[in-house]
Amino acid sequence: MKKIIIAVLVGLFSTITLADKVWDGTVKGQIEQIDVSSTDDMTFRVILKGVPSMCKNDHRFAYLKKTDNSPIYDTYVSALLAAKFAQAEVTIYSSKDENGFCRIGYIAIR
Repeated sequence: MKKIIIAVLVGLFSTITLADKVWDGTVKGQIEQIDVSSTDDMTFRVILKGVPSMCKNDHRFAYLKKTDNSPIYDTYVSALLAAKFAQAEVTIYSSKDENGFCRIGYIAIR
């Protein structure tokens, strides 16, 4: 019986996901706007409808940087574009970068 309980507890603790990390911002909503830049800095920006701040700062957007998230950058971009056109609700988890801007670290689409 002890082994079963230990196995269950190990299983529960091993299922912690990236979404369980402590984030500077966790916001939900529909995507209002997407901006794309040719520079390496903040290449892909997302703004959610009615969300005044993505991670407790003065900016309405959160961003992806192609060099930071490669090779999964394209996956994030594809998922966020699909969510925009499907008008789906997204949850964006972000962390403040060294300049106080919100860098996307995890997304969930419903």
